[in-house]
Amino acid sequence: MIRRCVLISVVLLIVPGTVFSSDNMPVGECVDIIQEIGSKTDDRGNALERYGDLLVQKGKIEAALRAYQRALLDGGADEVQLVEKLALLQEKTGKTDAAIVSWNLLLELEPEHSTAADRLTRLYMLRTSYKQALPLLQKLHEQQPDEPCYAAMLGRVYLQERLIEPAEAAFMAAYKLDPTDRDIVVSLGALYRYRGKHDAAAKLYKEYLVFDDSDREMRRLLVSQLIRLKRVDVDLLAMLELEARDEPTAGNFYRLGMGYWLKKGLDELSMKAFERALSIDPQHDKTLTALGRYYFLKGDYNRAKDYFTRVTQESNEGDDADEYLRRIRLLTTSVNNKADKLFKKSIKGKKRGKSVGKKSVQRSVKKGAKK
Repeated sequence: MIRRCVLISVVLLIVPGTVFSSDNMPVGECVDIIQEIGSKTDDRGNALERYGDLLVQKGKIEAALRAYQRALLDGGADEVQLVEKLALLQEKTGKTDAAIVSWNLLLELEPEHSTAADRLTRLYMLRTSYKQALPLLQKLHEQQPDEPCYAAMLGRVYLQERLIEPAEAAFMAAYKLDPTDRDIVVSLGALYRYRGKHDAAAKLYKEYLVFDDSDREMRRLLVSQLIRLKRVDVDLLAMLELEARDEPTAGNFYRLGMGYWLKKGLDELSMKAFERALSIDPQHDKTLTALGRYYFLKGDYNRAKDYFTRVTQESNEGDDADEYLRRIRLLTTSVNNKADKLFKKSIKGKKRGKSVGKKSVQRSVKKGAKK
């Protein structure tokens, strides 16, 4: 067995690695023999690298990692190529920390190595290390301005770092490169909504639906924007009714209710849609807030208060509900105070009337006595 390993090791140093197959190569103790033979030819690293390649073919990943690491230490191999193999294998086996070290080493050896920058960026983003990912992404985007994925990734990192305007510029660059990329459209649309650019968001969703009119989520986003902009027409109502029929969720019935409400003159249909939404999800905050606003505008503060107090405080509608409850307290307090004042005034009037009558009687009695 030892003789066979020595023979194969000698051949490995002489013949290119592609000649050998994984079927006729050893997978264990021959590493030491290859290193020993390699030391006599000053080619240990190259021998170990090729041996590592064969171990990978055999599925001996941990052994291959050790072979690549020793090859890197022993020298003689193409360092750039060897470190890339090592880093990829470390990623494959979930050794993220080691892979990050290897990719950084590769960038030191070859600063313009795009694969190393790409993989290192993605690893940093997976670990939410956005500050480390940012300079790498900026360089990748600068080197490959026609690649939409780098522009989009840059936009996401800017958002994480709360750099809103650079994020919008990056997403817009990505959108111009590929307006059919759904993730880019969703990200840019969300940024528009955050900045209050609801017209731009609606236009964005509408243009995307030209490419894919079957995307139901994008239709919902468009509907939500049109409702926010109060642009409700017959076609939009038909779309809302279709969505609620095909997918009877609380969200769809809420949007249908809002559509009816904004169309004017359809309050009864609106209330039915809202009540249907609450029958599906009694804690649907948007519906609770909408009903609270409806009864608040009607002046029915008790019913409005009932809906607003049911809104989850941690939700996006929590602040609105608190504000309406504050208004209700002020309004009801003001009304009660006025009522109290009127009541007290009327009581004082009655008392004053009695006292005046009593005094006049007393005066007349006194006058009679004098006479």
